Amino acid sequence: MTSSLRCLCSKKHIFDTLRTPYHAAVSLQFVRWRMHRGVPRPLHKLEKKIGPKINVEDEYEKTWKREMHKKYRSQMNALRSEIVRDTLHWLGMNKVEHLMASQKTQMAEWEESHKLNDLWNAEIAKQREERMMKERRKVEAANYQKMVVGLRKREIRREMAESFLGEYSSMITPDNLDEKIREALDAQVQHSRPLDNEGKPEPIMMDMLYNQVPEDETWKADSEEREKDLSEDPDDNDASYLDSDLGEEMEGMDVDAIEAEDFNHGDEAEETNDGQDKKS
Repeated sequence: MTSSLRCLCSKKHIFDTLRTPYHAAVSLQFVRWRMHRGVPRPLHKLEKKIGPKINVEDEYEKTWKREMHKKYRSQMNALRSEIVRDTLHWLGMNKVEHLMASQKTQMAEWEESHKLNDLWNAEIAKQREERMMKERRKVEAANYQKMVVGLRKREIRREMAESFLGEYSSMITPDNLDEKIREALDAQVQHSRPLDNEGKPEPIMMDMLYNQVPEDETWKADSEEREKDLSEDPDDNDASYLDSDLGEEMEGMDVDAIEAEDFNHGDEAEETNDGQDKKS
């Protein structure tokens, strides 16, 4: 009861300081029954708590042990650092000596390996030179073979061309073009020259029919080769023709008169045909 009154008094004091009416304290509701932070500490909590009793001997022993542990730890740290420093110095010196010795050995090994590499490079260069020489000889042989084949082909083509030109000597070439043009202009073309089965002209028949004899004498050679007299009828030498009466009758007839009569008869037949065409 007293505590509650004290609390109310304290609250009243607070409300007085806040200039609020006292009857308003009855209607105030604090959150979760918490006191305001401005409320003073209650009296039952103002008393000091008495701790456990301290044993002086135990406390002295604990302090002594703590101090001894600190000294031991500091001494051990110093000793450890000194050992580490000496060890590192020793390792550093040994490392330098080791590096110098290893550098010498490495230089010796490098020189030896360099000499071996030079020997190996010389051997490989010699082998490469031999291989390149063989390949070069193969290429030269192949090129020589190609050249020989090309020259042979060219010679064959030249021989073929020469033989072709020899067979066709009358062929027109740039060298004899002017001569061939001159010969063509000077030559007299006779389109009515008949040819035999062998393609050779028959000048005697032309002499008989058209009175055309070529200026050259090739027809004489052709007639001599055939060994036949084309001026005579081939049937005159036939035995059956000579034995028959028809041959004697033909020998007694005038051949020129018969040819003239046939020619006149042919003209009359042409005139009659023309007259019939006009009448129609």
